Amino acid sequence: MTDPADASSPPADPAPAMRTVLSGALAALFVGSLTNTIVGIALPTIAGELGGQDQVPWVASAALLTMTVATPLWGKAADRKGPRPLLLAALGVFVAGSLVAGCAPEMSVLIAGRALQGVGAGGVLALTNALVAGLVPARRRGLYTGWFGVAFGTASVAGPLVGGLLVGLPGLGWRWCFLGVIPVALAAALLVRLAPHRVPDAPRGGVDVLGGALLAACASTLVLLLSAGGRAWPWPSWPTA
Repeated sequence: MTDPADASSPPADPAPAMRTVLSGALAALFVGSLTNTIVGIALPTIAGELGGQDQVPWVASAALLTMTVATPLWGKAADRKGPRPLLLAALGVFVAGSLVAGCAPEMSVLIAGRALQGVGAGGVLALTNALVAGLVPARRRGLYTGWFGVAFGTASVAGPLVGGLLVGLPGLGWRWCFLGVIPVALAAALLVRLAPHRVPDAPRGGVDVLGGALLAACASTLVLLLSAGGRAWPWPSWPTA
């Protein structure tokens, strides 16, 4: 029989190795959230160097659009494959998008890099929480999700400050708003690799391709409307309708 004292005592904290993994997930969440706000203050400088003033709003909107669409799809994939390999894949996509954006020779390439970065960031935001859920006992999960909330909030507030420092410091510039997050993302991936790979139980039924396509279409058009309405086309116009 179970000792009542043992039953009433709180579950043990994750082992040091698991705390290392959770630190990597925390760093991944921070850097994925930072990209949402770090670029805003650099947009005038980017437009001055690359041109394409009419395309500047899409530097921010492209990442928001792809992040909105990708987040639930990454989450659904994690239900079938487990969060660890998919979080590593999301970090890989995020690093690739950051590299493309940081080395962009023109505005269209920068927007494409931002879109790819948003796909990876959507996976990071969804899968870090899934990883925590699998590693931390339920009674201690609130503590770690609280730290994740602190990381998300800090990144949102610190983004404009960090972006302004990178743009203003000699020898750096706006490209480091994208290139500077790559080492942090790679370090996070190395720590996340230490997590055990736990494959979920086989889900019932197949993949809802139609539902995923409809979800992506609805989310895309909503973000597109809120981003471009009143700027790319007037609110009372047929594209808006």
